[in-house]
Amino acid sequence: MTEIMANDLERLWQARSRVFLNAGIAAGMILIALFFSSRPNSASPIVYVHSQDGGSFLLADYSVTDAEKAPPVSELVSGRYDAYVAKAVDGRYAIITARNADYERGLRMALEGKAVAANAQASRGRGSTIAGFLLMFIMMQGTITLYLFSDDKELKILPRIASTSIAISRYLTAHGAFAFLAILVPDLCILYAIRFLTGADIGFTFAQYLSLFAVAAILSTTFSPIQSRFRRFFSPWRS
Repeated sequence: MTEIMANDLERLWQARSRVFLNAGIAAGMILIALFFSSRPNSASPIVYVHSQDGGSFLLADYSVTDAEKAPPVSELVSGRYDAYVAKAVDGRYAIITARNADYERGLRMALEGKAVAANAQASRGRGSTIAGFLLMFIMMQGTITLYLFSDDKELKILPRIASTSIAISRYLTAHGAFAFLAILVPDLCILYAIRFLTGADIGFTFAQYLSLFAVAAILSTTFSPIQSRFRRFFSPWRS
């Protein structure tokens, strides 16, 4: 098995333009994700509903509008306001929002003065942006990396290997393991190299990125032969 993987590595290095192309695209996507996630967010518009004898307040990262009566819910749905806030008799805040639970949780923490939790939420948002940019690219990397297996089929090497003492399951496992590692390891190395060079906060921990990238690499390795079949099927129509 190790001999097959070593042979795949040697063949991949002979087509090193694929390696450099993968690395360049991955680095570019990470830098773009860091750029967009580091841009300051505009203040989120919210409405503070209070009675005539009530008061207003200032809230960091939020644009607060005072009102004696809550605007129609349609303004939440249309996006004019992100949330309506009112203070209950027991001193707790009632929040009505059309956004997700994370937004509501962050707003409640901000109302309670928990700035550290808000910073942690921004960090998770940065990690989500980076992962979102990279996961789709990782899903496509399998078709670039597993071309070695496609070449063996097209060049009729696979039937000759099947006639030898090497088990076909061992051969396929070696190809799959090599493609998995060739996708996972470079992307993680590029991500942490950029973090080391720029000092940027990448949001998630190493274990979290490892889990996300590993799942995407497994799916990419699994579906890349199917994608290759579709490309060959539609190639006569493209020509």
